[in-house]
Amino acid sequence: MKNNQIFIGASVIILIVFAGVFQASRAKLTKTSQAKDNPDTHASHMETEKNEPSEVVSLDVTFEIPKNDFGQSVIQEKFVKMRQDHNNNNDIVGYLKVGNTTIDYPVVQSSDNKYYLERDIDGRHDSAGSIYLDYENDVQRQDRNTVIYGHNMNRDYMFHSIRYFRDQAFFNENRFITFDTLYGNQTWEVFAFYKTDTKFKYIRVFFEDDDDFMNMVNEMKARSMYDTGVELTPNDRILTLSTCSNQETDTRLVVNARLVESSVYADIAPNMFYD
Repeated sequence: MKNNQIFIGASVIILIVFAGVFQASRAKLTKTSQAKDNPDTHASHMETEKNEPSEVVSLDVTFEIPKNDFGQSVIQEKFVKMRQDHNNNNDIVGYLKVGNTTIDYPVVQSSDNKYYLERDIDGRHDSAGSIYLDYENDVQRQDRNTVIYGHNMNRDYMFHSIRYFRDQAFFNENRFITFDTLYGNQTWEVFAFYKTDTKFKYIRVFFEDDDDFMNMVNEMKARSMYDTGVELTPNDRILTLSTCSNQETDTRLVVNARLVESSVYADIAPNMFYD
């Protein structure tokens, strides 16, 4: 009888120790899983370091935004529906898609570059944030540099798959990006991919003159991992995709593309909607 009691007592102690080890292991796994779903530790992004808005430099605009009799700008019907589907969020200004990646998202824009760092497109708190347009850009203008940001999340979420462009075969075979806006559909050809520190001001939207713009373009091409042979001129427009590298502090992965096709207002339905 005494031996049975000793055996039972020892068994209970073993079970308690095992349970403790299991709980500790489970807690560690949970913490690791949560860490994988969070942005990198330096995901504040260079865009939040901008100071006051730059002075707007007038540009030669080759088209005019259609307006109704009340002076309201006509927007594509698909974006009216998209806004309605996301809590009537009028911050939705476009849709971005990069071929053979998971980058396939609505693009939002706020009055600063911080609001959507940790909010989804419905305005709810989310550490993954949203894909968003630089606050200095305007989809009603033909800005020389259209800049879009996203967190570098794990599991190919948000802008994580930008890293695919490190592979030259992928770079060569996936050179086209679509960025549709409220006012038209656009195709862009990738001409540069690189990792850079934040000293390179590749997120500039406005420029003093053609030389100032071309100096930035030539720097983008010089930093690129691959030479595409694409020649750009002062009349070109650039799309810039930016995310953290998740490596050295204050380093970014950047994709640059030039506008090659723009079908303005192509998808507007007979029943027009207004911004």
